[in-house]
Amino acid sequence: MTQKKPHLMIFGPGYTALAFAKHVLAQDWTVTATARGQEKSDYLKACGITPIPFGQADTLAGDTTHILSSIAPNPQENNPSFDAVLNHYQNAIMALPKLQWVGYMSSTNVYGDHGGSWVTEESRLQPSLPRGIRRVKAEKQWQNICENISHIPVFHTFRLAGIYGPNRNAITSLKTGKARIIKNNTDRSTEHTKPEQVFSRIHVDDIVQAIYLAAKQQPKNGAFNLADDHPCPPQDVIHYAAKILGIKPPTPIDINDASISDMARSFYKEHKRINCDKAKTILGWQPAYPDFKIALDEILLSEG
Repeated sequence: MTQKKPHLMIFGPGYTALAFAKHVLAQDWTVTATARGQEKSDYLKACGITPIPFGQADTLAGDTTHILSSIAPNPQENNPSFDAVLNHYQNAIMALPKLQWVGYMSSTNVYGDHGGSWVTEESRLQPSLPRGIRRVKAEKQWQNICENISHIPVFHTFRLAGIYGPNRNAITSLKTGKARIIKNNTDRSTEHTKPEQVFSRIHVDDIVQAIYLAAKQQPKNGAFNLADDHPCPPQDVIHYAAKILGIKPPTPIDINDASISDMARSFYKEHKRINCDKAKTILGWQPAYPDFKIALDEILLSEG
């Protein structure tokens, strides 16, 4: 008997999850995804993805074999769970008879501030920001649910660094006038900034490849950090993008400048480097873009 092709259900087909959907469509998977609004629904159809309205659990396909959730936990959800997907779909997910694998797209903000040290999946989760605290709770909720579904062999959490890729990168930001260099050289004792503060980042294509390897190979339950091999100060990325564009980088702005949003400022409260040896060892994953320079060079050629 011929095995039926995989059926992926995506909750929240945003930038990264949609890239993953397009990848598995090319591998002849069936893909369904939630959509809010007619415009999004029409776009998904044009991509070959079946849209369903978010929140209607009875529309979940019974032959679903894989689930990927990319919806961030919402503090406004009127439910003890911070996760909107579990609020609406928990019972329906638990009843899926053919479900094999569940993936949850989380964030490295679950680690909080580690003073610039390298963090692995075994490092302490000590988020200081509300969105990181919600992420930890959502991770645990998904894990608890999946562990109570006896027929699901695997649940994976993907802790993602800062995501960039086509149309979402330093080159695009410079061209649109949105790029900023934020000075963060104040005393280390301040609550906002740290000298020589670095950030980790990850190209969307490398995320897609890692998640695909996990979904296909289905190693044991667990979390995977996903980041490139070159954590660095954000201004290094802007300076390099400006260099290859042949333009001057923007004038640095103090972090306490009124034009800096609270959201942007909050990123500078945490300082860490992301180690991804686990994904490389267990999944055989190797990033195609181990540092931002390789990626930006390619993006400049492709996007002009």
